[in-house]
Amino acid sequence: MPKTPEPSKTSRAGKRRNSDRVSLSFPIVVSGRDIAGGRHFVENARTLLVSRSGATIALTRVLGPEQTVFIKCAATQQEAEARVVGQLGIQLDSHIYGVALLDPTVEMWGVRFPKPSEADQALGRVCLQCISCATREVVCLSETEMDVFDANHNLGRSCDQCRTWTLWKEVPQDFEEPLQELEDENQPPSPEAEAAPAPPPAPVPRKNQRRFARTDMRKTACVRQPGSDPDVVQVLDMSRGGIRFESKRIYRRFCWVEIAVPYIGGGAAEVFVPGRIARVLEGKEGKHQYGIEYVR
Repeated sequence: MPKTPEPSKTSRAGKRRNSDRVSLSFPIVVSGRDIAGGRHFVENARTLLVSRSGATIALTRVLGPEQTVFIKCAATQQEAEARVVGQLGIQLDSHIYGVALLDPTVEMWGVRFPKPSEADQALGRVCLQCISCATREVVCLSETEMDVFDANHNLGRSCDQCRTWTLWKEVPQDFEEPLQELEDENQPPSPEAEAAPAPPPAPVPRKNQRRFARTDMRKTACVRQPGSDPDVVQVLDMSRGGIRFESKRIYRRFCWVEIAVPYIGGGAAEVFVPGRIARVLEGKEGKHQYGIEYVR
């Protein structure tokens, strides 16, 4: 039987996202024209994920690929024109769409995203908020910072806005700022899901010699694929290039996934980065071990 060729990393990776995605649920107002009839509409909606250059949104309206809409974020009062990239699925009575901002320089969500060079050096990422000025930022974590964050669920770091050393805490996933200036009666209820955070596992750092220096770290992560429920997994070791984890689910080699590490849970915003299943190993007790290679 002929061997299936490995997908070209360059060609596939070149189509991947160039920004981390944060699971933040912002109230938004989406306006535009119906694809059938051309009537103007304004609808309350929500984001499911946000990135530097776009978002995943849920709304009851049917949108078409390449359709142009205007999005206003209630939390920041920023408004921008966006292109509908395509539909990702259906959730309850809502349609899920991926949208790309036509001007990616607009700071739509009030979240500072790290530069690619900073992200490449990180072991993990979390979305944190300064307790003094409420600045929100995707923070790249070193091994030591991950241990501190796991123990305290906050970090002390310098704040550019406050110009001093401040305490940064987790950002809640849901924002409930009121929506304004609506002209449409379609107002889907906003989801509210709260869960008690699970206690973090004890870290066991130790060095390994590979292409990237690997660290044995018993962290919790979340792996996601389109159309599947999130998979909360146990990380075995990790490096700047990827992680190794175990799960009872079956993942095909070379398939694309998104992973959040560390995984906070309890209604906190998670930072998901794209990756590819590079290794598949049989594990024990019905579990399999997988190696994820981050997509640069």
